[in-house]
Amino acid sequence: MATTTGTNIIDRARVILQDGGAVRWPDSELLLWVNDAQREIAFLKPDASSVNDIAKLRANTTKQTMSGIEITSSGGVPNANRILRVVRNIHAVGGASDFADNNSDGAGRAIRLVSREILDSQDPNWHDPSAATGSSTFVSTGGNIKHYVFDEIDPTTFYVYPGVASGQSIYVELIYSAVPAALSAKTDTINIPDTYANTMVDYVCYRALSKDAEFAANAQRSQAHLIAFNNTLGIKSSLDNRTSPNSTVVYTNSADQARIQAGQ
Repeated sequence: MATTTGTNIIDRARVILQDGGAVRWPDSELLLWVNDAQREIAFLKPDASSVNDIAKLRANTTKQTMSGIEITSSGGVPNANRILRVVRNIHAVGGASDFADNNSDGAGRAIRLVSREILDSQDPNWHDPSAATGSSTFVSTGGNIKHYVFDEIDPTTFYVYPGVASGQSIYVELIYSAVPAALSAKTDTINIPDTYANTMVDYVCYRALSKDAEFAANAQRSQAHLIAFNNTLGIKSSLDNRTSPNSTVVYTNSADQARIQAGQ
């Protein structure tokens, strides 16, 4: 959980902007850019605002939209940026909202990502609850979703196989990128990890200096902060890829890489 507040970001930006007295940029204006920074980071790096939660799927359909499913921790619809993963089935324990997802009683079958083309070719009727048969028969409460389909052109929608039968309650563990909630006051805590605080400072300075972009010096400074913002996110993405547990080999530098490739 983040501990950095809007005040922490704004105070650092003011040092760079040389506006400690809030003469040129009032707090209310810089808070706008803090909120914009959160959203921009979540847009460019969706895992920065990832949420792992239990979702109740829509019934009588294979199609699941983030505006239609229910997130059990909040009892409402998530404000989602995009789907990241559908992990596994979760079975209710003791009640509709009581889940032991860290318990063998609550955790169900894994859900695998598959190609839409494969399902369409093998069973063209898998979306139709009245025509689906065999393994594609829509599941009832207590049953398991086996696969899901995701398409990048519609990032807040996924399809489940088999579909959920009418009137049934099926739950899954879902990882999605949320749109960060806006800070209503500068004393509020940011809604992305603390590690992005410095990046947010660059974004706030970029937007603030854009206000005076008609002055060449400020225009240059504004662009410098934007470049720093983009570069930091790019480096963070590269670092995440290199240090991911899913990577088969993590190279620390080019020399290490050459030695490994040479079998040394």
